[in-house]
Amino acid sequence: LLSTDGDAGALFGAHQGKTIYVAAAGPTLSDHYAWLVKNRPHIHLLAVDSALRPLSNAGIKPDAVVCIDGSREMVLALFEGIDLCAYQEVPLIYFPIVHRDVLGKWPGPRLAAYSQSNIYGDISQRYPRARLYASGSVLHPTIDLAVKMGAACVVMLGADFCFPHGQSH
Repeated sequence: LLSTDGDAGALFGAHQGKTIYVAAAGPTLSDHYAWLVKNRPHIHLLAVDSALRPLSNAGIKPDAVVCIDGSREMVLALFEGIDLCAYQEVPLIYFPIVHRDVLGKWPGPRLAAYSQSNIYGDISQRYPRARLYASGSVLHPTIDLAVKMGAACVVMLGADFCFPHGQSH
């Protein structure tokens, strides 16, 4: 797929000086649904893959989705119950570790990127793609993407670094 999919670097600089909103899947994401619905036409919204279903259930479609997880079953489960046909124009930014079945299910454009990890050393020589910072969480490359897109300000929604109200994801 790397031979035919695009490069996430194509998005770099696309929103110079703008505010970019990043939706993570923490419980406080729901606190922002009404505001997102009201302001959605006027903002640029990136979503981590695990935020896609809650956003979709709230009637909110992001401008791009980021996925870096290699677990086929876990990521496919994130897409369950979502009408993916609505995402034909929404790019999926992914690392090549994402399972082929997940990539095949995505209806929109796919844009590849690599982390700084040595596991991408050989393949990055054959198929050069942009690098995004990653250190265990899909939130890392999503924020790095926002910064490289030119964001003057990155606003994180649902990026809960604790367990608000005793809740996890």
